[in-house]
Order: sequence, then structure tokens, then C-alpha cells
Amino acid sequence: MSQRELLLVLAHAHGCSACRERLLADPPSVLRSRSLSDAEKDALTRLKAEDFITPETLTRATGCTRNQLEEYQNHPVTRLRHF
Repeated sequence: MSQRELLLVLAHAHGCSACRERLLADPPSVLRSRSLSDAEKDALTRLKAEDFITPETLTRATGCTRNQLEEYQNHPVTRLRHF
């Protein structure tokens, strides 16, 4: 399973407070059109605001690594695609 979509969502939500708030408020509407596995959708649905405090808390909450998250921080899709 590719975690590309998961990492794009996480990296964008970590850097964009408006999209993060939308993800936290209504995960099903944000995740509906995304090609995510059920496990990835579940992980994103369980996120709380405090999970976004630092990259470490976010990676702990989702099971990805800090390197993976950092790799996607400057990805063009991450920066340009709002939820």
C-alpha cells in the first residue's frame, strides 16, 4: 500500500490551519474523494488538534515517520491542494 495520499493529507494539514480545522471538524467530507485505505482513513479520523502540535506528535498518532512527513512538506501537491 502506498502512503503517498496519507502523507499528502498529513503534510498539508500540518502546514495549513484552515484545512487542519476542516479535517478535524468533518473527516468524512475531507476523506471521501481520497484514495486511502480503510486503515489510513481510520487513522486520519482519529486525529485530534493536539496531534498537530509537533511533527513528532503527528507521526506518533499516524504511524508514519518524521522523514516521510518532512519529505512531503515541500511537495508541490501538498502546498497547492487545499481540502
